[in-house]
Amino acid sequence: MRPAPWLCCSLLALAAPAIAGEPAKFEVVARRVVSSTQYVPYTPAARVSVPLSLVVESGSDWTKPAALEETLGKASRIFARCGLTLADAEVLEVRWSQQALQELADPNPYFGPSQLHVMDEPLLPKRRPVAFLFSNSVPATAKAFSLNSVAAYQHAGHPEVAKLLNTTWLTTRWQEGGQDSSALAPSFSVLAHELAHLFGNLEHVPLSPNLMSSAETPGAQSGDLADGQCSEILKLYGL
Repeated sequence: MRPAPWLCCSLLALAAPAIAGEPAKFEVVARRVVSSTQYVPYTPAARVSVPLSLVVESGSDWTKPAALEETLGKASRIFARCGLTLADAEVLEVRWSQQALQELADPNPYFGPSQLHVMDEPLLPKRRPVAFLFSNSVPATAKAFSLNSVAAYQHAGHPEVAKLLNTTWLTTRWQEGGQDSSALAPSFSVLAHELAHLFGNLEHVPLSPNLMSSAETPGAQSGDLADGQCSEILKLYGL
């Protein structure tokens, strides 16, 4: 008796060797959770507590003792003005491959943002928002993929950029004060600025002082948020 066609196909599929995939973009060095009670300063829970995921480059300044606790604490205190704080942060410390770093450093306008190169890695956190924190192994950047920015990429013919929604990408050069700019007030937080793009779909504004200020006058970029900006943030959370 001749075997059924579907059986032949099934046997062939089982016998065929698996096709080797591309090498991993990174290896996981460590996993941990930074509790919101560890943030410096600690901010009590508000009406909304937003959990984060962090993908941190191993060996960068972000992995120094208390670095994340201080950065997250400063951002959380800024958002507390709006009735929102940062909840526990899931931290994935990774060592990027040289190939991945080269791909991240080499944007091609025909293929969309270079960050797309790593978004299919199975070990990436599923929870959003997620912040990718680098040393200066990639060109200096402070970038957020908000609803507005993703929609703009899609309108330009890059629907795959939806994978980047609710992600932000920072290098150590852009930490507080790292730009060496007189426009930065002591209360400013670059992480809070980028998260505000995600939390409230906020854009840059001519207000000064303000977290989202586009002004370059001394102290223009600060930790301040206006009532209307807080309303936009809470609106996205249904409040």
